[in-house]
Amino acid sequence: MTIKPVSPSAQQHWLPALRTALVYAFVAGLWIFFSDQIISAVVHDDKFITPLQTVKEFFFIAVTALLIYYLIKRELEKQFLENLRHTAETQKLYDQQIRQQRERIELESRYQELLELLPHGVQENDLSGRITYSNRAHSELLGYRPSEVVGKYIWDFHTDPQSKEKLKTYFSYIVEHQPQPVPYYTKSLTREGREIDVQVDWTYKRNSRGEVVGFISIITDISERVKAEQELQASEERYRKLVEFSPAAIGIHVDGVIEYLNPAGMKILGARSADEVIGKPLMDFLHPSEEEQVKQRLEQLRMGKIKTLQELRGRRCTGEEFFISGISIPIGSGDPLRVQFVLFDVTETKRAEDALRKREEMYRRIVETANEGVWIIDEQARTTYVNQKMAEMLGYSVEEMEGSPLTDYLDDQEKERIKLRLERRRQGISAHYELKYLKRDGSELWAIVNTTPIFDDAGNYRGALAMISDITERVLAEKAWKEQVHRTEQILQATLDGYILADIEGVIKDVNPSYCRMIGYTREELLSKNIRDIEAHLSPEEVERRIAMMMESGSARFQTRHRHRNGRFVELDVSISMMTVDSGPLVAAFVRDITEEKKYQQELQASKQQYQALAGYLQSVREDERTAIAREIHDEFGQVLSVIKMDLSLIEDELASGKGSYDEQVVQQEIENIYQLIDRSIEQLNQLITRLRPEIIDTLGLVPALEWQTTEFTERMGLRGHFHSDVEQLQFGPDKNIALFRIVQEALTNVARHACAGKVSVSIRKQENGIILTVEDDGVGFSVEQALQANRFGLLGMRERAAILNAQLEIRSSKDNGTVIYLEIPIDEV
Repeated sequence: MTIKPVSPSAQQHWLPALRTALVYAFVAGLWIFFSDQIISAVVHDDKFITPLQTVKEFFFIAVTALLIYYLIKRELEKQFLENLRHTAETQKLYDQQIRQQRERIELESRYQELLELLPHGVQENDLSGRITYSNRAHSELLGYRPSEVVGKYIWDFHTDPQSKEKLKTYFSYIVEHQPQPVPYYTKSLTREGREIDVQVDWTYKRNSRGEVVGFISIITDISERVKAEQELQASEERYRKLVEFSPAAIGIHVDGVIEYLNPAGMKILGARSADEVIGKPLMDFLHPSEEEQVKQRLEQLRMGKIKTLQELRGRRCTGEEFFISGISIPIGSGDPLRVQFVLFDVTETKRAEDALRKREEMYRRIVETANEGVWIIDEQARTTYVNQKMAEMLGYSVEEMEGSPLTDYLDDQEKERIKLRLERRRQGISAHYELKYLKRDGSELWAIVNTTPIFDDAGNYRGALAMISDITERVLAEKAWKEQVHRTEQILQATLDGYILADIEGVIKDVNPSYCRMIGYTREELLSKNIRDIEAHLSPEEVERRIAMMMESGSARFQTRHRHRNGRFVELDVSISMMTVDSGPLVAAFVRDITEEKKYQQELQASKQQYQALAGYLQSVREDERTAIAREIHDEFGQVLSVIKMDLSLIEDELASGKGSYDEQVVQQEIENIYQLIDRSIEQLNQLITRLRPEIIDTLGLVPALEWQTTEFTERMGLRGHFHSDVEQLQFGPDKNIALFRIVQEALTNVARHACAGKVSVSIRKQENGIILTVEDDGVGFSVEQALQANRFGLLGMRERAAILNAQLEIRSSKDNGTVIYLEIPIDEV
């Protein structure tokens, strides 16, 4: 980049010359004026004047030459310095711009290097979808060189036509509408023909004016993550099968009551169905002598202590006795206590141990080549014998282990537990339990230990014999499986939404408690049903069509209706996803009960229509009232005023005709007539005002006003009436007073119009929570539900006025049993 120096302007050229000329003119003028004056004053001889004039001229030339030299030199130096300063500033600006340009080039180079070193693929494309840039990671991900990728279109790496069209449609949409960028997931085809799962995070590329000119995308290979998720689902299915097909009894009990038991447990207990076991106390299947030990075990588990169960004596459903042993683990914390247990039937083991003591020598030869570890300790828990398998399991030689204490191969926790177990061996009790050993390299060895005490002929304890099976892999797998199953079960059990798992034929495989509560069936009842048995909205053909659509898309969202156990319909919002396990595809559905939501929407719509009709009715009533008032004023007051005017005209004529001698009696009679008309008008006006707003409310109060209204109504209609009030006065405020008055007025009006009653009563009672007002008649009655559905505006108006009082309005009526208007007003409103 080149910076041109700025040339001095024309003004900068002539200003120095002008200054020089002005200085020269000033000095010359002073010299000419003062030099002649000085010579004339000093020299009086004319012969000296001429030489002096000559010298003066030469001196003037010398002085002015020096002056001009000095001025020109000064201006040139000044101009030189100015040019030098300007040149320096120009050079400084030039150097700065050169430095900025180099920094920008260096920064772009670093960005380019960074893009090439990124582990994620970076791709740029224009608005047509053509790729304009691809970094090394992106090209390697697809198996191409960058030059082979640039120029292609983003959908060229999809072989599936449907996938291509879908991507083109989505790309056209974001080009046209420019929505907020969100990541999307797709599959790309590599050069070798392998499909990979990728996540695409993209944003807009804009020019200097802010216009979108393309897209920048970060592309990440998520194939391993997708594969891991699929493997996790398969693993969960394997763990479930492991429990179902395990030879050990695996179950869950809550505070000692069995909640779940696998088939092996059912077989051990001799149960023919789950009903014989599920929901029953553990003690129903144990010998009464074991009750105290079970209670202690439950207390230990409640305190978080996990200990191996001792050998227990049980009773099968058939009454046969057996022995079991295993481990219990608390699930979660708090009340109730939920415990998962793994039990083994050790009945045969005990019998085998008895036979083992009798045939020790024969078994000794067998254990040397056994695939299980054999370990014998003395009464001090020192090793007296281990077979080769046991030594190999712990990573030692047989010679290294002989004579060593058993505790050398246990951690601190197991050392404490083994003390109790050895004490039970001393008591002659055999056991079957799991134990964790420490191997030579520090890793853990989980094993099933079948141990038997050894006594001499005199009955003295001499040690114990243990048969040890390595179950490390199984324990670790069970632990991981239990944690996963526990998390999944907790989520499904705690969610408020219903959960259904079914196969593609619609057979229900699993449900959670929320869904059972929604439709009133137990889990066992639902597991014997097909989804078509409870589907009440879709036909079987529609169900088949939905399943086909879901198989194609992998998910679906719709609303449907299921049939409750009591016959009613439950409205549901359903979200469905497909999942694949070893046994085949399954359908997982989460459902939400929207019955109340739909009911509220329908009620809201009906209420809206009622309020619209009421508003129109009130407007019509308002116009009718205005028309009636205008008619009454015209008919009553117009006529009266006309008569008064005529009487006054007669009086005026009488006074004018007699010129002072008028008939005083006639005038007096006319004036009396006028007074009578005025009194009648005032009475009619008061009646009209009372109908519009009862003045008695403001003067006497609400209770007297209601009593007057009841009395006036019954007298006018010829009915038997009764008014009663526990309170002398009520005060709600002007608007609420008139609202209560109008409710009673409307109720009495309905009695007059529809009830055909002979008696009506109004009562006001004070209770602890508020005021109760009732209007009751003995008329023909009516259907309240039909009246409300028909939008009877009188009833709607009463409800609106009750809302002003924050009161609860109830209308009780039936045919031939009269009607009761029941209004409960909160005490806070009084």
